[in-house]
Amino acid sequence: MIEDSLKELRYFMNQVEGYYSDSETGYEYFVMTGDGDFLIEVLKRGLRYIELWKDKKIDFMDMQNSKYNDA
Repeated sequence: MIEDSLKELRYFMNQVEGYYSDSETGYEYFVMTGDGDFLIEVLKRGLRYIELWKDKKIDFMDMQNSKYNDA
């Protein structure tokens, strides 16, 4: 039941992503190395990065300078 639910959720997410960006994500290949709290922290940091970019406090392309850019 869980896998069936996740399959439907992946399908839905890809429908939304396809509508807005004409692409898909292999959500079934995602491996999380931390717990749910870690995931929330990563998402919050990503949203903060976007806030800083919108406020013109950081260049959006700055991520290219990161050692994680090619990860």
